[in-house]
Amino acid sequence: MSGVCVGIAEKWLNSDIDWHKKGVRGGKKYLHAYFIDESGKFYTKRVTRSEAIKIRLHGIWKKRKFVCEVCQCQFLGLIKNKNDVPDCPNCK
Repeated sequence: MSGVCVGIAEKWLNSDIDWHKKGVRGGKKYLHAYFIDESGKFYTKRVTRSEAIKIRLHGIWKKRKFVCEVCQCQFLGLIKNKNDVPDCPNCK
């Protein structure tokens, strides 16, 4: 996994079936982890319950909007804790 995890949730394995027919047709939900890689591409991966626990313990990243104090530009940054502040991409 080269990206950072932004969430874990259950989703239906077959997304072509309407939501009210999923139980009738024998559909089943599975755990999926949602990732963002370095280029900004969003992808999912099916995980087991034990893998989901490991990912949750390692930390799930959150996307937040920040304003740089130097150049006053707004940017989106990924943080793990509330007190983290990422570097401004324009000031680097």
